[in-house]
Order: sequence, then structure tokens, then C-alpha cells
Amino acid sequence: NNIHKKNQYLSNLFKEELLKIPNIILYGPEDQNVRTSIVSFNIKGFDSQQVVDKLEKQNIILAVREIMDTKIVRASPHFFNTESQILDVIDAIKKL
Repeated sequence: NNIHKKNQYLSNLFKEELLKIPNIILYGPEDQNVRTSIVSFNIKGFDSQQVVDKLEKQNIILAVREIMDTKIVRASPHFFNTESQILDVIDAIKKL
């Protein structure tokens, strides 16, 4: 239960911070009671693989996945991640 709570906290933080960035498109359910800790998004004007590649050069590992013919960027925060790490990823995305 504690792991689940932390995972949800981190993913909610990530989503809230992403929404503050212009041109972000979020995917998945809005209701936090039915979603997992996976956060799927795109940035308008960027290819999802391009985002993943640029972040990987900064030792930030995200993944490209496909949802119904749409390639998206997937982040998977988990209990071993910290709030600070989430905010560092957000800062890196802002600088793209």
C-alpha cells in the first residue's frame, strides 16, 4: 500500500508539472483512482523518439511506446524515484 501511494504521488506530481509546460499532450485517464503510475505524453512539434533520445543524453531514461498508431513518450516513476528526480526530468523537458 505504501509503495502504491508513493508511485501515485510521483506520477501525479509528474503529470501536474507537465501540464504547466506549453504544448504538452497527456494520454490516459484523468481519474487518478483508475490510472497506473505510468505517465504518457507528447510535446507538440517534437517526435517522441527525438524527445527520448535528447533526454537519454542527459541520463534520463524514458521510452517510446505506441498507442493506437500514435507514438508517445512514456515515463514510469516508481518507489525508488524521488520527488527531486521527477522535478529534474521536468526541468530537462522544459529545456528541449
